[in-house]
Amino acid sequence: MEKEQITQQVIQVFETILKHRNFTTVETLSGKNIAGYDSMAQINIIAELEKQFDIRFKLKELAKITSIDSIVEVIQENL
Repeated sequence: MEKEQITQQVIQVFETILKHRNFTTVETLSGKNIAGYDSMAQINIIAELEKQFDIRFKLKELAKITSIDSIVEVIQENL
C-alpha cells in the first residue's frame, strides 16, 4: 500500500473520531494542537487503525507514535 493512501486513511480515521477536519499533519499529537485529541481519542484512533489495517500495534510501536507521519511509518512496517 502506498504511503499517500495510508496517510489518507489515517487522516480519515482522525476526522471520524475527532468529528472535525481542523488539523493537518502536525509534528506532535496533543490536545494543544488538535482540538478534541485526548487519551480517550487516542485509544479510539489506535483501535480503529488496527481494525482498518488489520494489524496489532506493539507497545514499543505505540511509544514511537508522536505524529500522523509516525503513525503512517508504523503502519507501513506492519503491512
